[in-house]
Amino acid sequence: MNFNEISPSRLRPTHIAALLSVILAILLILPTEPDEYDVPPPTALSTSREMILISHAGAGLPEGAYSNSLEALTRGYDHGLSMFEVDVHLTSDGSPVLLHDWGPGLRKWYRLSPIAWINSYRNDGEPFLTKKDFNALTMRHGLTALDLDGLAAWMKTHPNTLVNLNVKKETQRILTDFAASYPNLKYRVIVEVYDLETFSEIKAIGYDKLLWVADHYDDASVLAALKSLDFYAITFAANSQTLDRAELLENIDIPLWIYTINSASIAVKLADAGVDGIYTDSLIYMQSSDVN
Repeated sequence: MNFNEISPSRLRPTHIAALLSVILAILLILPTEPDEYDVPPPTALSTSREMILISHAGAGLPEGAYSNSLEALTRGYDHGLSMFEVDVHLTSDGSPVLLHDWGPGLRKWYRLSPIAWINSYRNDGEPFLTKKDFNALTMRHGLTALDLDGLAAWMKTHPNTLVNLNVKKETQRILTDFAASYPNLKYRVIVEVYDLETFSEIKAIGYDKLLWVADHYDDASVLAALKSLDFYAITFAANSQTLDRAELLENIDIPLWIYTINSASIAVKLADAGVDGIYTDSLIYMQSSDVN
């Protein structure tokens, strides 16, 4: 059967049943979603030295991680956190929205039509929805999606917060537009820098808190760059080299942050090793009441 040759007026129950069978078959053979979206409940952290907690992708929710939603930000704030990381992706027409990715993250948190669901697999992580189409989506669990205007509105009502922007593409354009629209908020934005060559360009836009994501640089390059560039902090993914990195940077006066840690016992070890901050979905400060 060629579905392209069937007009809506000619659709019969047998056609609809066949089409639904094809869609169901496709969905059944698609890979299952990763369990990285599962997070433990809020857990209080007590360390021997002060450690900054950066609320990851808004904050973890009972339904999972990486929602980048209004409710996630508010939940992290209500747990006493004041520094938040959010992911910024572009729609197919170049508009920034808060979204972890166009694949599993979109499917996890948004109600999609069968066609959009299939496209989220076919497009290999590339955007396939316009801003208008994205805005027409509904988040699961009654959550509220955000773009940068929505984020700015939240920041204005939570004036003691800092927001770490992880912009995936066209970083300088997005940062320039945000600074023009919200000149007073840019001083509360931490910008992730992956390429050292963009350091001066981002500084020139007016952002003074630059975070270097240095996973792909060797030790010698890290030490050399930190001597000449005034970063707000440096960050690495948690791996077998984390403690060696902490020792390497022990005598350098730039905060070291590690991502992403949801285990209190690991966080304690990192604090003891000299790590200054961690990205987390579920760890919160001891004074919060909503804990295990």
